Amino acid sequence: MTRRGEVNAQFVETMLRCPINRGKLRIADKALLAAVNRAIAAGKARFASGEVVAEPLEAGLVREDGAVLYRVVEGVPTLLCDEALLLAEIFPTDGHR
Repeated sequence: MTRRGEVNAQFVETMLRCPINRGKLRIADKALLAAVNRAIAAGKARFASGEVVAEPLEAGLVREDGAVLYRVVEGVPTLLCDEALLLAEIFPTDGHR
């Protein structure tokens, strides 16, 4: 059982898939969220649509290859292709730091 607003890891790993390539998803760890939120604060994070990400992430789901992150808002995953964060564009040279 999870607390209100949290995503169930077993549900994510067994039921949810990336809408772009059908890859498996996992819950993003705190270090990745912190790095993405620093990029958001610096104005360097954009959704796949090109729109600047304005609000920090409270949680996220990352694709198994680490290339894409989807935000989770109040416990609900936002699995929309246009709202994917392409991590290579946010962190072009050194991964997630």
